[in-house]
Amino acid sequence: MRRAIVLLLLLPATAAAAPARAPDTEPALDGTPYLFRNADGLVRLVFRTDSPLPKRFDGTIGGGAIIAGHVAPIGTVGDCYTAAARFRARIGRRYHVLIATQESAPAAFDLRLALRRARPGDARGRPLGC
Repeated sequence: MRRAIVLLLLLPATAAAAPARAPDTEPALDGTPYLFRNADGLVRLVFRTDSPLPKRFDGTIGGGAIIAGHVAPIGTVGDCYTAAARFRARIGRRYHVLIATQESAPAAFDLRLALRRARPGDARGRPLGC
């Protein structure tokens, strides 16, 4: 009986001493990312996240994107992010896109996006409200 009472008294103390888990800070996509081709032949990816992407020590964004096997660094356009690669691409075809939000981390987003023609405001992220 004494052992049961001692265990019951120790249980809340050990539960309070356990460290709290850090909240999951992995950003999530906000809106639908899109691919379009500029007049200069660049295939651009534009996406938005619910929280800012982490930056490196020099102020650049640590992650990167891979568009149809072509590596592309991530830049900013307003509140959105963009990546661009130059390759022969066809309008209407779906391309595999990987987005890594942190340097040396696996891809956080694995997408298949259809390439479309550029519309007014695409480069500034207007469809996502950037």
